Amino acid sequence: MRDARDLTPPNSLLLPPSAGRPLCYELLAHLAKHDFVDDFVSLNFDSLLDESLRDELPERLQVIDAAGEIPGALARRRDGTRYLIKPFGSTELDHFKLRLDE
Repeated sequence: MRDARDLTPPNSLLLPPSAGRPLCYELLAHLAKHDFVDDFVSLNFDSLLDESLRDELPERLQVIDAAGEIPGALARRRDGTRYLIKPFGSTELDHFKLRLDE
């Protein structure tokens, strides 16, 4: 019978813990920069994807966190804007308050 220690990979095979944003967010942002991805819908409250997109698309990113901010369907096609839609808001905004019972 095998010991549990036999199933543990040696330290040289383990990846170090991430010090920054997830690699998948960085890759998605890069794909959007080169027009492979148009828009994003994020159900997360954190701002990790927002930060990645701002790094890659500083002048073309528009964050939408309220229904009244959604522009017309053709607006993005003219100026290259990429939208990050956050239907549940974001922790970055001062007006967002999360109560303990939520």
